This record gives sequence, C-alpha cells and structure tokens, in this order.
Amino acid sequence: MPTATARHLVDVERRTTDLETRLERLERELLDEPTPAETPSASASATALGTAWPPTPPPPADAPERRAARPAPQPLVTASFEDLVGGRVLAWVGGIAVLLGVAFFLAIAVSRGWVGEELRCLLAAAGGLALVAFGAKLRGRDAAPEAAVAAIGAGVAVLDVTIAVASQTYDLFPAWAGVAAALVVGAGAVALALRTGRPSPTIAAFGILGGLLSPVLAGLETDGASIALLLAISVPAAAMLVAQRWDALALGAFAVTLPQLLSSLVDTPSTPAALLALSGFGAVWIAQAVGFELRTAAPTLRPASAFLLTAQALVLAAAGALVLHANGDAGIADAWLFGLAIVHLAVGLATDRLRRVSRELGLLGLSLGVVLADVAIGSALNGVAVPIAYAVGALAFAGLARALPRTQADHAFVLSGLGGHVLLAAAHALVVDAPTPALAGPDLLAASVALATVAAASFGAARIATRIPPLARMALDMTALLVLAWLAVIVLPPVGLAVAWAAQGAALAHVARRARRTDADDDDQFVAVAAAAHLIAAAVVALATFAPAAAIVDGLADPLAAALGLGALAIALARAAGPLDQRAILHPAAGLTALYLGSIEVVTPLSPHAGQVALSVLWGVAGVGTLVAGLMPDRRTLRLGGLALLVTTIVKVFLIDLATLDSAARAGSFLALGVLLLGAAYAWQRQRPAAARGAAAPEAS
Repeated sequence: MPTATARHLVDVERRTTDLETRLERLERELLDEPTPAETPSASASATALGTAWPPTPPPPADAPERRAARPAPQPLVTASFEDLVGGRVLAWVGGIAVLLGVAFFLAIAVSRGWVGEELRCLLAAAGGLALVAFGAKLRGRDAAPEAAVAAIGAGVAVLDVTIAVASQTYDLFPAWAGVAAALVVGAGAVALALRTGRPSPTIAAFGILGGLLSPVLAGLETDGASIALLLAISVPAAAMLVAQRWDALALGAFAVTLPQLLSSLVDTPSTPAALLALSGFGAVWIAQAVGFELRTAAPTLRPASAFLLTAQALVLAAAGALVLHANGDAGIADAWLFGLAIVHLAVGLATDRLRRVSRELGLLGLSLGVVLADVAIGSALNGVAVPIAYAVGALAFAGLARALPRTQADHAFVLSGLGGHVLLAAAHALVVDAPTPALAGPDLLAASVALATVAAASFGAARIATRIPPLARMALDMTALLVLAWLAVIVLPPVGLAVAWAAQGAALAHVARRARRTDADDDDQFVAVAAAAHLIAAAVVALATFAPAAAIVDGLADPLAAALGLGALAIALARAAGPLDQRAILHPAAGLTALYLGSIEVVTPLSPHAGQVALSVLWGVAGVGTLVAGLMPDRRTLRLGGLALLVTTIVKVFLIDLATLDSAARAGSFLALGVLLLGAAYAWQRQRPAAARGAAAPEAS
C-alpha cells in the first residue's frame, strides 16, 4: 500500500511538471523566445523519481541566437473602414438624427397642434430618458460602446431641448424650475460620463454641447431667462471638464456659449442683467482656466488655459463697456473695467503662490489685470491725469524690476509693463496734451505738467530699475530727454530753447560715456548720435533766430540773447568733447562758436567800417593766440587751427577790407594785421627753432 501511494504521488508530480513545462514552452513561443535547454535540477528530479523526462532538443549549432522580444505593439486604429462606418459613424449619425427628429417633431407639433403642450414635452422627455437608459445599459455590459455613447449623448441633448421648450416656449413651469431641471440633467450626464471608471469625452460632448445648444435648437429668444438657463448648464459642464482635464472640449463649450451671450447683449438689456450675465460666465471661464492648471500641474502654461483666460478677459471688457455705454452708464462701464482688472490681478497674485500651477499663469493674470487697468484709466480719466497715472504705473514696474524677477518670464513681464507704461504716458502727453507748440494759458500748463511727469518717470524708472538690461535703461533716459526737448519747444523762447537743447546734448554725451563704460557699444553709438543731434539743433536755432550769419556785418538785435545762447552752446560743445570727440571735432567747434559770438558782439556797437577793423583785429589776435597755444606744448592741431585763422584774416583784409573800407579803416586793418603776423612769425621762430633753421638752410647754401 505504501508503495502504490508513493508511485501515485510520483505520477502526479511528473504530470504536473510536464504540464508546467508545456505551458512555459507555449508562452515562449507566443513571445517569440527560444525554448531553454533542460536545467540540471529538472534532470535530477526526473532521475530521482524514476520517470522518463522528455529531453528538450538543443537548438541547431548554426541557428542564430535570438533575443527575447516583446510582442509588437498593436496599432491604435485596427478597425477597417467597414467597422468604422458600421460601428461608429452609424451610431453618431443616428444620435444626431434622433436629436434633430425630436426638435423637428416639437416644431411641427407646435405649428399643427397635434397634441397638447404638456403631452408633447412628456413624449420628448420620455424619449430622451429611454435613449439614456438604453445607452447606459449597453455601456454597463461593455457592449456596442459607440452605440451606447451615441444613445446617451442624444438622450441628454433631447432632455435639454425639452426643458428649454417647456420652460421658455410653453411656460409649463417657471424659469427657475427649468434652470433646476437643466442642472439635474447636467449632473446626470456627468455621472454617466464618469461611470465605471471609464470617462467618455464623447458622452460629455453630447451632453455639454447639446445642452449648451438647447436654447438655439428650441428656437428660443436670447433673453435673460435663456441666458440664465445657459449659465446653469455651463456650471456642471465646467466642473466635469476640469475634473477630467478635457481642455479641447472646454474650448468647444466656450465657442458655443459666446455667440449666445453676445446675442443676448445686442439688444442692450438692463444694466443689472448685463452685469449678472457677464459676471456669471466670466466666473465660469476663469474657474475653468485656473482649474485646468491645478489639475494638470504642468511646468508650463497650457495653450488652452492661456487662450481661455485671455479671450474671456477681452470679451468681458469689450462687451461690458459697449453695453454699459449704450445704456448711458459710462461711470458703471469704467467701474466694470476696474473691477475686471482687480479680479485678474487677484487671480494672478493668488495663482503665483500656488506650487501646483505654472508661474506663467500668474504672470498672465497679472498682465491681463494691468492691461485692463490701463484701459480703465484711459476711459475714466481725462487730461493730464492720464499720463500721470501711467507714469505711476511705470514707477511701480520699475520697483518690481528691482525686486521681483527670478525667471526669464519675470523679466519679460516687468520689462513689458515698464516699457508699455512709459510709452502710454509719452504717447498721451505728446499726442493729446501737447500736440503742437502753439499752446497758451491752461493748455500750456497742462502740457508742461504732462511732459515733465513723463520725463521724471522715465529718469526715475531708469534709476530705480537697476536690474534691467543697459539697453533698456538707455532707452528710458533717451525717452526722458526727448520729451524734455519737446517741452523746451513748447515752453521756451528761441534763446531758452537753444540753451536747453545744448544742455541736453551735453547730458546725452555723458550718458554715452556711461554706456561705453558698460561695454554697450550699440547704446554708446545711439546715444552719441542723439547728443550730436541736440547740439546741431541748438546751433540751427541760434543761427536761424537770434544770431544769424548776417549779424557779422550788420550786428545783433539782441546781444544778450546771443551771448546766452551761443555761450551755452560753446560750453556744451566743450563738455561733450570729452565723451564724444573721437575725431577732434567738438573742441574746434566750441572754439569757433566762441569766436563767432565774439565777432558779432564786437561788430554790434561800432560803425560798419570800425566794426570790420575790429573784426579783423579780433580774428588776427585769436589766430596768433591759437598758434602760440599750439607751439608751446607742441600741439599740431592748435598750430594748424591758428594758421588757418590767420590765413582767413589775411584773405579778409586783402580782399574784403581793401575793397569796402575807407582809407583810415584800410590803414588800420593792414597795420594791425602786419603787427600780428610779425608777432606770429617771431613766436614760430622762438618756439620751433629747428623748423626755422630748416627753412633758412637753402638760403645759406
């Protein structure tokens, strides 16, 4: 008996081992893996049991060794065209056909009076519920999934249309009851779409888009009640879309809802109704955009969220402002814009503190809030208050630029805000407050305040925002100086304008020196050109107004104005020569400006003949002095300048004075010139003996 039992146990063990081996071999064949050779442990077990273990034949010697490979991935679309048409297209078209059939039935029933209003709605609701129940049953059994989805979607849409017709067209129950029924249907669609852990965006699309289109399908007028119904359907839809992260469907819902909302606002409803509608849909859209980011926790901002947040801000601002202005509520329109700005700023600040969302979402919210605030400022304020408000915004962004930026997106946000507010302030000041120099009285005062505010804000922002790029800081300085240049045109007389522009040219020259120290070559060249332009403009103003070229013969009408304007220009040229004078131009220009000033000042109080003699003497003395100044430290540029001035004096005396002056004046000019030339020759020989000996050597030989 023990022997039979032992044999029976051995036989069972052999059969079990053989079955395991066969299963393992079959699995390897299915996975395209070679069958392994018999293991020593298996052979030993077979020998110990005294049974015949079927050995596994070894692979051929010349057979290539193959690696274990996973099964090839199945294609995403395995159905044939026949399956696509029969299984999906027919189901979808069937669902749409049922929905349209119900809508047409209700329309015909209304026009022909077949059945009563209550019965029509009951039949439609029963049909919708039957479709939903049929689809839910199919989906619960995992049978005909496309047909199930189409049936559920069509049924939900039928229920939405029925509710819209019963509450809006037939008035079978009040509007609030229709809103409640729509909420119930929406919640049921959400539950069915999420049933058994298999979320179905197709069911959600039928339920949501069909529900959102129900007022249109029912032919309802876009009045307050239909918009309230639409908002009631949008609330559960937004919740489901956020929960399932169906952002593409959210954009579709936005595209379906927006035209109906705008259509309801065309007839300029009452202000409270318009504000309630815009606020309700705005809250839903903002919650969707932020909710998608919270659910996904992506490191970057999703395009759908960015589009939804930006589009709703623009739509709410534009639609609200137009409707409220059409109703004559301009003050409420401005308050609406400010309220939108505050809401978006709050969204930006709140989301910036959340770790689950991208920092870009917070920056986008802040950007939209700032833009809306700027629009509100432009709409609510008038006159000089507008550039002042924008200038304050620029200084605020300059403070942020000093403390906030941590990422590249932060830098872009701060620089855009800073530059945008400076440009807004400058544009308003130049185009609205000070469009022309012909201003007087209160207009001149307002223009001066506006321009001065912009200049001060630009200079202050450049000093506060120490962490912005050098090019941006130079642009702020340039903006300030150009605005001050225009302010000088408006406020100052020609003399003051020349002085102001000369001072600005010298200031720009020092800005260029600072740019050169920061190795910003492009900034250096740009600012240098601007400095030269200011200096040239000052010279043009002087020559065209209070110090014309004819004054060198006829004298000046206002010697004091010429002294102030040309003196300031000469000083500015001398000050700018250090930072800008790459080719030794500005120092000679400063000297010639001073000489021109002295010439016209000398001529003015004297008679014409005496004035020309004095002018020749002045030029000769200046030429000798410049020549001596170049000889003593051995400066070739000064020597050549002195010689050129003396040659010019010689030409004047021999050609002009000789032909135009009387005898006494001619004698005086020639005597003065001769004495000066002898003095110049003596100074040349004393200071440059080698040159003098070189010139006399040919005579000695």
